[in-house]
Amino acid sequence: MTDASEADPDLTTIGGVKAFEIGPEFSDIYKLRGAIQRGDLRDGQRVFCNGAGYTVDSTATGLDSALWGFGVDGLRREGGQLDNLFLMSAFKNQDVTAQYFHLSNDGVTLKRLNQFPVIRGAGDATTGGRDSQPFWARRRRMDPWLMPVTAGEGLEYDFSVYVLSALGTPVNIKCQLQGSNAFGGVRGTTLPGATRAADLLWGPRFHNIGDKVYLTISIRTQDDYTDGFGNQSPTFRPYIAECLDIDAMTFGPPVAMNVGTTTTAMLEPDLTQADDDTWYMCIKNSANRNIEIHSATDPIGGAWSSVTTLDLDGTLNSLEGSIWVRQVYKDATTGARTLKYRVHAANNRNGDNELRGVPVEFVSTGGPEGPYGAAQDVNNSHSMRNGDIVNVALEPDPRAMRSLLDAATSFAGEYPVGVDECIRLPDEPHDFTPQQSCVYYVNTAGYACTLTVEKMEARRFWLACLSSDAGTYIDVVNNSLCVGSTRIGGGAFQITEFLWVDFLGKYVGIQSYAVGGGGSADGVVTGVSFNSSTNILTLTRSVGGDLTVDLSALDGGSSGLANWSESGNNLVPTTAGTLGNAANPVRGLVLEPRTNTGAAGDAAELELFRAQNGSLRDGTPGDTSSNAGADIGHYTRMHSVNDTSGTVVWDRTKGQGLNVTGGPLTGTLTIDLSALVVSEDVRVVVAEPNSQMINFTIPGGGVKWAGSGQPASGTATLDFAFHRIGSSNTHAVGLEVS
Repeated sequence: MTDASEADPDLTTIGGVKAFEIGPEFSDIYKLRGAIQRGDLRDGQRVFCNGAGYTVDSTATGLDSALWGFGVDGLRREGGQLDNLFLMSAFKNQDVTAQYFHLSNDGVTLKRLNQFPVIRGAGDATTGGRDSQPFWARRRRMDPWLMPVTAGEGLEYDFSVYVLSALGTPVNIKCQLQGSNAFGGVRGTTLPGATRAADLLWGPRFHNIGDKVYLTISIRTQDDYTDGFGNQSPTFRPYIAECLDIDAMTFGPPVAMNVGTTTTAMLEPDLTQADDDTWYMCIKNSANRNIEIHSATDPIGGAWSSVTTLDLDGTLNSLEGSIWVRQVYKDATTGARTLKYRVHAANNRNGDNELRGVPVEFVSTGGPEGPYGAAQDVNNSHSMRNGDIVNVALEPDPRAMRSLLDAATSFAGEYPVGVDECIRLPDEPHDFTPQQSCVYYVNTAGYACTLTVEKMEARRFWLACLSSDAGTYIDVVNNSLCVGSTRIGGGAFQITEFLWVDFLGKYVGIQSYAVGGGGSADGVVTGVSFNSSTNILTLTRSVGGDLTVDLSALDGGSSGLANWSESGNNLVPTTAGTLGNAANPVRGLVLEPRTNTGAAGDAAELELFRAQNGSLRDGTPGDTSSNAGADIGHYTRMHSVNDTSGTVVWDRTKGQGLNVTGGPLTGTLTIDLSALVVSEDVRVVVAEPNSQMINFTIPGGGVKWAGSGQPASGTATLDFAFHRIGSSNTHAVGLEVS
């Protein structure tokens, strides 16, 4: 302010505010907040902080106040601002732990922000560099963007913090919680109330609580528990520690959080504060495989009370990595802003305990306490696991929004040169938003996907069919975003590159590579050969040179195949292998018989031996009486029963054949083959028919006997083979084979 401006009441005014009331410039948001709270500024006065302009306005309350993040009313941003601007960090799958940043104004349509992913943790440890959280540290004057991550097991420090300059290549700071080990940390020490040393520390997260920063972290401190699959799993407990110096990155000792019982396996808490100042926590209950919400008035030393549970329909599907997502909704009629809460989590394992990594969310129709609806898929077209989503628009420090937009501008649409990720498409019609430099593929026989482009994000992607099966393909639908209809595959290995063409406003498949039937002659495999001496498989191609594969490593020796011996129960004989004796080698595949309990076949389990002349023979493994030395042995397990009359039902789970051994028969015997399906074979042997009537129950049109009809029952063993034929009147063909 100048003396002249104070002395001249008629000096030009701006918006009714005298010129000397325009200012001052505050060096940080805390000083501006203090001036508002003390009443140092008057309504209508314009002020500045780090280049951002504000107007002092007592009517700016709640979300309309630029200081909402501090819980302070009375300051309005000039020129308006986005209500929502989300920054998300995540790693893509269990094996790729590099962190990726994405930017979004709705939390659904996400664009890659960093051209190159943030490097993973030190030492390539299996958990290193995971569980990221982008955090804006208001107190830091330089590089306020921080990202705490899990450090690898067995390292000398407790966790890492990536210091991110313009959200680019980070500096990795190795951090310790104040403890008593040789490095001043807690790893390897036994904390109060623990039953084991703290060897695992997962999911560090920063939180603004008052004007201080705290860190929550999950530490394995208790004995392992037995999960729902009978496996021993680590018991983590949540801890909280004060950040003593955000610039030097020093922390106080971890304090156990009072939630659940002291032995309940719980990990990865996230905290948020409601408008009434109540604190809420979302956290994983590992034993129950779900997310729990708890509340407390004191988030540091107070007791947390259970509020509700979020799960996937009570199944063994597992949730983890829960975070709060806060989104501003504006009423189009009144202009009123309200804050909505969502709990975002990763459905990390399915009911069979297989890894998934599918993001889901639970949406509250009230505050953070709920009520919450059922889980919804997060259809953002990105493969992602544990990370965080922060709404930067709610951060009161104006530097945060500006730095994020600067980073987005500097990215300027550049993308990685190579393939960023390979994603398998579903075996069904699918709407998708392609991501930059990703390969979307189908594979295995009969696997097909009809694909409709829903949104434009990537400027380049690929579609690939990785099978030559005619039933494996991708059908690309023609619509306003993509030129079609186009089939990828359908009888050929094929990959097609798609580019976004601006003047068309569509994706166009511009280059295609194919191998095999249905593709171009360029790159066709024209021959396959195998050298049994060297175990080299060679694929001869029309162009590009031959492809060779060395199969010697299959059994660690020179043969490439395993030698067969009856005692060793091996299944594949070599050309020099023995079956029965060295004078009668067998060339081919031999399956050793097994009973329905998995034990080796015995005398009660008849086998079927097909000799080279095509006749059927009874035998056991090693029987070479009909073997000319060059045939293939094929044994089929038979299910034996002792019935002498009545009805016997064939059950394929007990054998592919039925052997009636209880003879001689004493009355009429009915063999029920109702379970026989079209194109299936079954063999029936009656050891001592004793001239009794034998009937067969067959689905459909019954039995049509080959030759002169059903053979008469006598005293000799009867041996039948049946094959069910499918037609307008299905029936089975019966044949006496002995």
